[in-house]
Amino acid sequence: MATDKVVSAHQASLSRTVTSPAFTTSQTKELLVAFVTSDGRAETGAQQFTSVTGGGLTWRLRKRTNVQFGTAEIWQAVSSGILTNARVTATHNGSYRGSITVATFTGADTATDGAVGGASGPTGAPTASLSTTRTGSWVWGVGNDWSASTARTVGSGQTKVDEYLAGSGGTFWTQRQTVPGTVTAPSTVRINDTAPTTDRWNMSLIEVRPAPAAPVFTASSPPATATVGTAYTYTFAATGSPAPTFRVASGALPAGLGLNSTSGVLSGTPTTAGPATFTVAAANGVSPDAVTPSRTITVNPAPAPDGTQAAVVFGWGPVVTGDEFSYTGAPNPLKWGVYNSPGHAGNGIRSPNAWSVNGSVVTVSGDSAGTTGGMSAKFAQQQYGRWEVRMKTSARDPKYHPVLILWPNNNTSPNCAEIDYAEGTSDTSRIKFFLHYACSGSNFQTQTAQPIDTTQWHNYAVQWTPSGITGYIDGVQWFTDTDPAHQPTVGMHQTIQLDWFPDGTATLPSQMQVDWIRVYG
Repeated sequence: MATDKVVSAHQASLSRTVTSPAFTTSQTKELLVAFVTSDGRAETGAQQFTSVTGGGLTWRLRKRTNVQFGTAEIWQAVSSGILTNARVTATHNGSYRGSITVATFTGADTATDGAVGGASGPTGAPTASLSTTRTGSWVWGVGNDWSASTARTVGSGQTKVDEYLAGSGGTFWTQRQTVPGTVTAPSTVRINDTAPTTDRWNMSLIEVRPAPAAPVFTASSPPATATVGTAYTYTFAATGSPAPTFRVASGALPAGLGLNSTSGVLSGTPTTAGPATFTVAAANGVSPDAVTPSRTITVNPAPAPDGTQAAVVFGWGPVVTGDEFSYTGAPNPLKWGVYNSPGHAGNGIRSPNAWSVNGSVVTVSGDSAGTTGGMSAKFAQQQYGRWEVRMKTSARDPKYHPVLILWPNNNTSPNCAEIDYAEGTSDTSRIKFFLHYACSGSNFQTQTAQPIDTTQWHNYAVQWTPSGITGYIDGVQWFTDTDPAHQPTVGMHQTIQLDWFPDGTATLPSQMQVDWIRVYG
């Protein structure tokens, strides 16, 4: 909504009429508002305009305030076509000085009237108010000061459109909100002047409403993932006049989330994992309603608490790299090389399709035919460091072995170095640590075993320094080897594998999950 033309004229001599300058509009169906005001005899309610004419239009009175001497009035009309060199004349019931301002509006409601208001006073700062009926309306006002020719000081957020200081001792003016309002209707809008404060005055107001407009979404793509127990919020936004309200048009929101019908805010804390598909509609009584495309939010399970970590217990400092798996789909190819090859010792297949990330956890699955997975880290390919991984398994088949390994970079090591700092074997009640330091012979590794329930989350860590290699489970040391001859002589990197060791019997599908891997300096 905007003004097309605004013209004003002042009637300096005594006359029964006041006529605007000529103006030409640029659009059809414009709303025309005439703000007319004049002096009058010293009698309450005596002065008024009897008619407004011009442009071949039908003008009607919207508001007259004449409790004090003189009058302040608002008349309006609607154009059907473009007006060319139109003039508007207001006629009153006596010969007096006065003024006229005609404003033409594009984008205004020409079918339904806005609110009007008015006030007057024998003294005091001119002030009047009205309650808007549509968000985005624009409030204008007209006034007369019968007492003196004194310039108005308009209130905050307002603009003086026209002012006539009549030499006979009167003031006639038009003012408005500087910009259309943004507060949701209904809202009270005040038009006021802070000076003068001692004169007799009348003031009339009108609400110019924006034209009705069907809703159109400007924001309708909420984040596609959420997490059980974690607050979620997104604001659906739509334009339209009147301001639209929002509703779920089809499907259902994730459990724990709600849609605010007024603000469009989708918020809450998800309670149940899984996908939820729905559409949202915005409506304001103007057809058609706006409806979003189908939206799906997949709620991921709540991540397991991090538990006791060696990094915290021993103060390893900030994480320098790793993966929190806070995304969905396949493992991040910038961080991982996923195996697409025969399985361990040629058994089964290591397939990229065995891996999936659900926004908080990466899962590798092994099926009954030995199709499983493995991947190696592209980060932290280094000599020395600290690695910690939060891992658990399903109630696995003994033929599926979960393994967290530090493996030589470029698959090359003169002493076949390998640090298996958490490896499951056919004994599903234990986890083992293997440090390989030779390629063959009777003494090629050191090892230890720890009874543990791998179906629960545990934190497995390894610290590799020039002084030796130490292993931890949930912040408690369970392995150490400080023999210099046993130390890897090349850089190493993390691998994660679920290896298949067939024995001729049927295999049950099994899974290994990793919540995060964190590397410290």
